Amino acid sequence: MADRLRATTRSIEGALFDVIVQAQASGRLSDGRGAADLARFLVTIMQGLRVMGAIDPDRKALMASVEVALTCFDRARVRGPPCHKITKVRSGVLGSSA
Repeated sequence: MADRLRATTRSIEGALFDVIVQAQASGRLSDGRGAADLARFLVTIMQGLRVMGAIDPDRKALMASVEVALTCFDRARVRGPPCHKITKVRSGVLGSSA
């Protein structure tokens, strides 16, 4: 089971890494932080949200945590849906209503 979880986590992290690299290359996201570090951070946040959602599925509290986590990205250089447009966190994928 641990091997499967590790492989899944690495797969998600790799997908996020690819998206972050593309966003940095296009100027949509500041390259002030390493793509690998940001991908690992997002996986950690997503896993924490899953745990906290299972313990206390208070949407408002979870969304507040997402807002705080997203401040780690250089908001001045991020172009895309604002944090409040994020509508769901499911299976390690953030969905957007934009």
